[in-house]
Amino acid sequence: MKTLLFTLLLFPVVLFSQNLDETFSTENKNPYKIQKCVDEMTDKVYFFGNETLKAIDTEGGKKGFVVRVSFKEEKGRAVYNGLSVKSVGIGNCVEESKLVVLFEDGSKETLTAWNDFNCKGNSYFDLRTNMISKLNKPINKIMFQEGRSFERYTEEVSTEDKSFFMNVVKALNQTEYEVVSCD
Repeated sequence: MKTLLFTLLLFPVVLFSQNLDETFSTENKNPYKIQKCVDEMTDKVYFFGNETLKAIDTEGGKKGFVVRVSFKEEKGRAVYNGLSVKSVGIGNCVEESKLVVLFEDGSKETLTAWNDFNCKGNSYFDLRTNMISKLNKPINKIMFQEGRSFERYTEEVSTEDKSFFMNVVKALNQTEYEVVSCD
């Protein structure tokens, strides 16, 4: 059972590490867009970003994390709704995790996860949804620290990802969204 669990947890990291050259290449990097889908059965509107901020151990490929921006629908528009992190290989389970962003100007923002203990590597940040304006500047490094074991992983952000949060804010100011299938 432990072997199966380890394999399932490691599988996403292997996929991430196999595609690092593609992911961090400027030629393949898409501009950040907010995508919209409408569930044809419920008519519910969903918004999500087309890009994530990845911090993956390129040498061993055994640990890392992915930052995703969440949105909700409000009066037909996408509204920022917090950050989520999926971590692998940084502690066994997560609780009270921290996400620290070091900006090029030397300033830092530290966020603490608000969700309950889980062993899936899911951490959710910014319950009050007021951080996006504070993150709106070039990033230098990003760190994820698990709050139970205090294991952490820090990575210098690639040149093309330095403006990740700035691009999110720019996309939020747009009123047109790329329409995609909810499938």
